[in-house]
Amino acid sequence: LREGAPVTATSAFHLTAARRVATAPVSRALLVAAGVVAGVALGLGWSVLARRSSGGTPTPVRFVITLPPDAALAPGDLSPVAVSPDGKRLAYVGQSAQGTQLYIRALSAFESVPVPGTQGARGPFFSPDGAWLGFFDAGKLRKVSLAGGNPVTLADAALARGSDWGNNQIVFTAAPGTGLWSVPANGGAARVLTTLHADRDERTHRFPQVLADRRSVLFVSRTGSQASFDAARIERLALRTGERTVIVEGSQGRLLPTGQLVFVQAGKLYAIASDAT
Repeated sequence: LREGAPVTATSAFHLTAARRVATAPVSRALLVAAGVVAGVALGLGWSVLARRSSGGTPTPVRFVITLPPDAALAPGDLSPVAVSPDGKRLAYVGQSAQGTQLYIRALSAFESVPVPGTQGARGPFFSPDGAWLGFFDAGKLRKVSLAGGNPVTLADAALARGSDWGNNQIVFTAAPGTGLWSVPANGGAARVLTTLHADRDERTHRFPQVLADRRSVLFVSRTGSQASFDAARIERLALRTGERTVIVEGSQGRLLPTGQLVFVQAGKLYAIASDAT
């Protein structure tokens, strides 16, 4: 993926490993995607950027998984797919005749396993250690241990528009007309991180990503005058000071471990070098 070069999306989700621009080894999955295959089967593909061997370069590793028709990928306004931090497991929202539910699929396994207590879940995301799954359900932000047990409610979230789990905090969208919120991952009171600026006619802050320094959050802001998310702004929020810095116009921004920022604009996926950290 060349810097600034678009990749046209031709199916529901695509996974791309961006060109390496940093020297530090990378060992986690970069982006996830799934493409719909004819018939009832759904092919799910992703790439894991393998840990670099001494003196070598990382090699993209590609897999294709066919999901069973009774646990096919569910459509929705949030990403239905998440990859564990170690790149060994996939969580996704599955659709069956009984409704939607979260499933876990290990790379080393042939079957998807339902996660108990997650009926109706949307927008899954992993904890940094991969031991928990966060998700939205029935106007609430919840988490569930993959070792077993009942889901735990963390906060109200009437409007689910993305979330991410830092070390001890989960950043998420909570309600219409508000910005980003943060809640302790172990439970506690949620607090406001960003406020919509009325003088700019801001309408939404969404799709947060807690950056590796744990001191910054990437997010998308959009105003009422912007006809679509193509003109929205990807910004970096400094958690200590509240300072906001505009990085680029676009949506669905994600900073990769390579130092590149990938984002969507006009139906294409772009990657640019970034110093957002």
